[in-house]
Amino acid sequence: MENSHRLGRSVSIRVKIALTTGVLAVIIWCILAGFSYRVTGVVLQTASQNMFDAATRSVNDAILSTYRPVERSTSILAFSLLGAANTVEECQALLPLLTEILEKLSTATAIQRGDINGNYFIVRKLQDTSLRLRFDAPKESKWVVDNIVGKTGAHTRRFYSEQLSEIDVRQLVSSEYDPRARPWFKASLNTQDTITTDPYVFFFMRSVGVTVARANRDKTAVIATDITLKSIAHSLQKNRITPSTESVLMTEQGVMVWSVDAPGLVDTNDGLRRPTLRELGVPVFNQIAAGVVPDDWLVHKSTLKLTDSISPDLLIAVPKAELLSELSDERNKLLIVSLAMLFLLIPVAWLLASRISTPLRELHRAISDVGKGNINFWLPSVKSKDEVGDLNLALRTMRQSLMQHVEDLATARTAREKMESELDVARRIQMSLVPGNGEMAIPLGQDELYARLLPARAVGGDLYETIRLPDGRYFIAVGDVSDKGIPAALFMSRACTLAKLLIPRETSLAELVASLNDELEEGNDACMFITLFCAIYDSTTGHLQCVCAGHNPPMIVNAEGTVMMVIATGAPLGLFPGNEYLETNTVLDFGERLVIYTDGITEAFDPRRNEFTDVRLFNLLTDQGVSNTVTEAGEELLKAVSDFSGEADQSDDITLMILDRKTLRAESEYRAEDDRTDETGFSLPAPFTFKVPLDLSDSAFPVRDSVDALQRFGMDHQIPSAVIEELMVVLDEVISNIVKYSQDPTGEASLLLTLEQKAIVFKFVDQGIPFNPLGQSATDLDVPAEDLAEGGMGIQLILSMTDHQVYERVFAMNVLTLSRNLLE
Repeated sequence: MENSHRLGRSVSIRVKIALTTGVLAVIIWCILAGFSYRVTGVVLQTASQNMFDAATRSVNDAILSTYRPVERSTSILAFSLLGAANTVEECQALLPLLTEILEKLSTATAIQRGDINGNYFIVRKLQDTSLRLRFDAPKESKWVVDNIVGKTGAHTRRFYSEQLSEIDVRQLVSSEYDPRARPWFKASLNTQDTITTDPYVFFFMRSVGVTVARANRDKTAVIATDITLKSIAHSLQKNRITPSTESVLMTEQGVMVWSVDAPGLVDTNDGLRRPTLRELGVPVFNQIAAGVVPDDWLVHKSTLKLTDSISPDLLIAVPKAELLSELSDERNKLLIVSLAMLFLLIPVAWLLASRISTPLRELHRAISDVGKGNINFWLPSVKSKDEVGDLNLALRTMRQSLMQHVEDLATARTAREKMESELDVARRIQMSLVPGNGEMAIPLGQDELYARLLPARAVGGDLYETIRLPDGRYFIAVGDVSDKGIPAALFMSRACTLAKLLIPRETSLAELVASLNDELEEGNDACMFITLFCAIYDSTTGHLQCVCAGHNPPMIVNAEGTVMMVIATGAPLGLFPGNEYLETNTVLDFGERLVIYTDGITEAFDPRRNEFTDVRLFNLLTDQGVSNTVTEAGEELLKAVSDFSGEADQSDDITLMILDRKTLRAESEYRAEDDRTDETGFSLPAPFTFKVPLDLSDSAFPVRDSVDALQRFGMDHQIPSAVIEELMVVLDEVISNIVKYSQDPTGEASLLLTLEQKAIVFKFVDQGIPFNPLGQSATDLDVPAEDLAEGGMGIQLILSMTDHQVYERVFAMNVLTLSRNLLE
């Protein structure tokens, strides 16, 4: 007894499920029902296809029986007396033969002849009342013959009875009809064979047809026969598979024939045309024209061959309910029987499944709270050693693991949210280190500059910088750190900070880059480095003083194309101390564009790991040209990179800087656009800068050149003469001091005149020894001349005739800035 009980407890769940034989029976019945349905469907499809094929063959035979007799008759007439006729009388003499042919060829409506002289002869059969009305034919008329003389356009129309007795002769208005202009005439002269035109609308017949034509032996005349397609429409009606079948014969240009009746023609400004499938007004055709096959219709489409050049499509639509009604009934009976058997087996299977699954239902009730988020769910006590017991033990283990996992997940989520918050703050801080917070479009004097930084991660290692120097020039730079993410961002931040600190201290651009390299190398245990391109740009002259530290050479775009800038390059920054760098000087011409970028653009990958490449960038810049703005060019380039990458992740940080040197504007255009007037009536032009080079080798020349430039500048911008006269004294005094004290080894200096809204600004720049003229002691003008200190009078004049004075020492240059208000 004990052994029997132990055996009962050890019976596996698989053995218990074996008792559910009824379920298998249900599955078998479902499979049989599905198989029966599929077989019936195949039978239905095969039967319908056979019907479609039979209808297609019948319509094709009707087309051939319509076309081929006409083709043979036309060929015979082309080589008969009609083709050789030279006069109207000779054509008239053949009228019995032509009418007999038209009688035998029921689909032919007219036989016509045109020659190379423009003469035209046509015989038409008056088939119905509507045609008689169009020709205003006498009551007994059966035939109408038109003759047009090519040279004069004289048009004669004759009406004949059934016995070919002439009933009436009419001289009509001269006709401009020329058979030589008709497609069938031109095509026949270009071939030795019979040709057939594309289906078109016959003007007098108001129906669709084709013209069969052939030239005579010597290519002096063409014989043509018009065929209507009504017989094909009758064939479509005759071969309807069911009473509601819809059939249509059509080409790309429109419907040729329809099974119901001849298709209604569409009247347009250019005349009558064939209707489209949608214009027939048949619901099923409307759906087919819209690209939708109705579920309750069977649709068949096949291409027939009328001639070598004309292959219309035959479209047959049959209602499924009519075509497959008998077979569908049998199939439905079989399905009903199958469903009845299934419903009988379900209660039996349910009873068996209930007894077998009782332990499983208890477990299901116990863990139902899991779906509601309660992972500390209750489990029943199961003592059986079968699969249910094993499942209960596994669920207990899973419950403990889930509780531990949820606790770990909450801790990880808190840490991740904290990190994301910190990364967001870091991104904002990093973006604040570059101008415009990572995107900007600003003017550089008269020129324009666009810059954009797109980190590959939350923070990145690319950088760009733009700083306006005291002498009116601009420091620009683009760099790329050798890594991505937080380490690169920290290194980039250090580089930006150091660059801003070193710019005022260094005497040249090469020394600035060398000092930046030494600073970055110090303490760089991670061996990170930066590739850098930097330049000092003079917007008034277009002069670029460049240094490249292992960075991609910029590209220069102009109206003629794109070239890569030839530039001396040195080692990247931060790897080795004591590196030296060379400066490259070039001039950006008016209308040229400088494009500086990091390798995040050229090394962008698409989903298949193909690179964007320098070649693609070169071609894109060439295609863009320089007609668009820097912002448009930058956005278009970045969009091209994004489109190329598609769904692929951004592989590297992207930085782009574009500098446009704008073309000079005509003076008339400048004043018309930019001049403004203050409330006092004084003319206020937009900010304008004019640069005057000064040669210090002769003290007389710089004073004279600057005074001349100031006078021209004042006249051009309508500055009061009294102001100009005072400022001329200031110029004389300042330039004399520069010549005397600067000891400029280059012998060169420059004067920048800037006209702002309410002031004129002077900026004097020389490369001499440090000398601050404002640091000299000013002298009281009331003191006798013999008691004045040297230079004191000049300083006093400068201070009294200008409103603001600033001296700076930048890049080994003396920079003195003076300004004079104009509206006081």
